[in-house]
Amino acid sequence: MKHQKAFVICLFTLLCISLNYFGKCFAAFWKLPLWLDSLGTMLCSCISGPVCGAMVGAASGIVYSSRHHISFIYSIVSIALALVVGNTIKRSSGLSLFGFMRVSTFAALVSVLFSVPLNLIFNNGMTGNMWGDGIIGLFREVGIPELLSQIAGEFYIDIMDKILSLLIVIALVKLMRLIWRIRTEKTGKSTDAEEGKPHNPVPGISASLLFFALTLAGCLGGFGKQVQAAQTGQEYNDYVQTIFSNNNGLPSGEANDIAQTNDGILWVGTYAGLYRYNGKEFRWMDGFDSVRNVNCLFVDDAGRLWIGTNDNGLSILVGDQVVNVLNQEGGLPSDSVRCICESSDGFYYVGTTSSMQILTLRGGIKRAGNLWEVAYANTIAADSNGHVACVTQDG
Repeated sequence: MKHQKAFVICLFTLLCISLNYFGKCFAAFWKLPLWLDSLGTMLCSCISGPVCGAMVGAASGIVYSSRHHISFIYSIVSIALALVVGNTIKRSSGLSLFGFMRVSTFAALVSVLFSVPLNLIFNNGMTGNMWGDGIIGLFREVGIPELLSQIAGEFYIDIMDKILSLLIVIALVKLMRLIWRIRTEKTGKSTDAEEGKPHNPVPGISASLLFFALTLAGCLGGFGKQVQAAQTGQEYNDYVQTIFSNNNGLPSGEANDIAQTNDGILWVGTYAGLYRYNGKEFRWMDGFDSVRNVNCLFVDDAGRLWIGTNDNGLSILVGDQVVNVLNQEGGLPSDSVRCICESSDGFYYVGTTSSMQILTLRGGIKRAGNLWEVAYANTIAADSNGHVACVTQDG
């Protein structure tokens, strides 16, 4: 009987770790505004207690760190979540609506409490989820303080994630109890020949759920690859590709814009600042006081790099040196620059959140006009006939 109990514990633990791993892979593959990496942690906490749940959370972080090294550090969040769920769910009113909302909200708050400091230390304050990072960028644009923006972005993901995860866990617990009751009713008082104790259906239940999780993950992954192949007309494996992220050289984890200067250098603009890529490594250009939060990049015919920031106006880079800075104090309509282009007549059009500024570099950087009716430009382009087209929030 002891050997059977140990087998049940190992099988159930493997199931929980698999749920965490495949849940995270599924959410990342489909780019959902969720994590889904705490399903197994919550399930184990509900059934086996908070300590076992914490062990599952830590083990899941170690497993997933084989793909993303920083995931090991975020095991701290999983451990805290397991302790919270395992202890609070016992004090909740069964599966009532109040108890459910209490546990899920508390779990989300604890996740934010532990995740935000880790984001600040290891990910420049970003969540690593495109939806959460979008919330951070939006809040920054409207002038909300940096720390509050980061908290809002993390909470946006965590609250939805914990509500959905807890719903799935409750469904799994009910399913396991239902199968247990059915099996018990069928076996009745029949006992094991050697131990004389009721038949234990947990190994079968755990094995079935584990098989279901592995099958579902395989099907979803295969279906996703087929969708991508249909959209592109061919498999991605036909190409040599490298994806740069916060795990291999691009610490911010996301890019708002990218441009290449005449010397072959790639410049990447992110919420964390400007990065220079020479083909081998990324270098954070943290020495530019006027470049902290990059929205857009533009390279003109002379090879100058124009940098539009979210809160410091416009900077012009030649080589590795900032040669011009123009902000709201210097006459720019707004310090938030959204897009830049050069027309065929040599004028530069700079779209801001306030209006469109026309600049010239003849005799130094000067203002040549202002199009007040063109507010909050998102995209701008020019042809060789002197036409300039712009897309704004209004059309």
